[in-house]
Amino acid sequence: MRLASSQPYRFGSLVPAGSLSAWNIAQNGRLSLAVSTATAWPASNGILAEITFQVQPSAAQTYSWPVALSAAEITQDGYETRALLPTGASLIGRAPVAGSFSAPGRNASGLFQFTLNGDTGASYTIEASADLIHWTPVTTLLIEGGNSIQFADPDSNTSPRYYRTVIIGQ
Repeated sequence: MRLASSQPYRFGSLVPAGSLSAWNIAQNGRLSLAVSTATAWPASNGILAEITFQVQPSAAQTYSWPVALSAAEITQDGYETRALLPTGASLIGRAPVAGSFSAPGRNASGLFQFTLNGDTGASYTIEASADLIHWTPVTTLLIEGGNSIQFADPDSNTSPRYYRTVIIGQ
């Protein structure tokens, strides 16, 4: 992603009129903002800033991008600052791909296992059935740090089972 234009950011309704501000855009993708005002802020919850990003053509198939807020500080009097805890979110760019299974087999404990393949950051429910008609959720998996996650079914030794995956939120 990159900033969408030469002025891709603006203040939200939370910032008082006449505030002194400084925006800094670094080459590493970090956007910094400092705001100072002698006027009291109108609310404790609201929009501080709005930023518009543009997805690069080479990343058009990416499912999600992390967005982080870190190194934030606030002050009531302009002198004694208080650090805020880092927080983050994900910007979802498209619907996640359907999950697929690979590498089925038994692990060292004799449990049936397979690899669930999908989008990093997407959640999938694994369902099982004995008859391909009645399906029961087994677990929900979040794929992190790659495009796959391994799953071993703790109930796979009871009777033959079929498996399918369902995208959460679809």
